[in-house]
Amino acid sequence: MLGEEARQNAVKCIMVARKYLSQGDLASAKRMALKSKRFQHLPVADALLKQLDDIQNPTSPASPKSTNTSSKHSNSNKRSNHSTRNGAGAGSNSKPQASQRDSGRLGSEESQGEKENVQVRYTASQARIVREVRSEKDYYKLLKIDRSASKEAITKAYRKVAVRCHPDKNPHPKAEEAFKKLSTIKGILTDERKRRTYDRFGEEGVVLNQNRSRSRNNQRN
Repeated sequence: MLGEEARQNAVKCIMVARKYLSQGDLASAKRMALKSKRFQHLPVADALLKQLDDIQNPTSPASPKSTNTSSKHSNSNKRSNHSTRNGAGAGSNSKPQASQRDSGRLGSEESQGEKENVQVRYTASQARIVREVRSEKDYYKLLKIDRSASKEAITKAYRKVAVRCHPDKNPHPKAEEAFKKLSTIKGILTDERKRRTYDRFGEEGVVLNQNRSRSRNNQRN
């Protein structure tokens, strides 16, 4: 597998893993993070796996062990006296502090992972095709076809561009949006009535016509 392709697949696995993590599916998140390392070893995968391990195996911070027995007794007495003065509230206050420290550590690791992820996310070519699809309003120009193109030619041209914007092939954060727009364009240009509307009024005319159709459907319901 080529180095760039392996890197892209590794990044894609990390993105899926983060999605699982946000949904609370830790097992699937860990599985995808490990899978990414089979494609290519990225530091962001290690950070994510450590984050998952910390979540699954929380450990409360403990005071450093001392070989000095008298020091242990002294610390124990201090904690006992402190607990006596403050009552039950002292114990309850210690837990949020530990939680905040853990949260800060995990947040820092996640931030480092995000920075690494941004560096390897997508190529200039992938960003360019997404930008072109999202900004171009001339559907024929976007697909590089004549205005008299047949349905077969439209479908062929659509597939050629769509594969470059498919979220599984292009990790750009706006790739899915571009891919959905291309699907809409294909639906318009392969439907005779919608195509006539587009040829006459352009993209704005198609949107206006769709809004009117939705409005009529809502009134019927």
